[in-house]
Amino acid sequence: MGTDASALEDICPFVRERVNAFLDHELDEPTADLVRQHLAECEDCADEAATWDLIRSVLKRAYRPSPAPPSLIERVTAQIHAAEKAEAAASAASGSPGVSSAVDVPSASRS
Repeated sequence: MGTDASALEDICPFVRERVNAFLDHELDEPTADLVRQHLAECEDCADEAATWDLIRSVLKRAYRPSPAPPSLIERVTAQIHAAEKAEAAASAASGSPGVSSAVDVPSASRS
């Protein structure tokens, strides 16, 4: 290998703190290159990176977003409409425009 073992150990904490950012491609190129090179030379850090990569892939496969149940969508939509009506009534009574006149709030459509 040609690399001093103590030099590898000195950089291990630096690399381990950045493994997830490295796996997410969030590091700048010089730092990513340093981490990549260290992982190629240090079996312990490479094993830790591989473990994190495996954990991340299992979690990604296990998490399957699902649509909200229709009953929830209906309840939330009804609450939004009730709040809009109450706001409109309060605005009309006070003579000042409500928040929805200042912000474009799209109507929820029913499926």
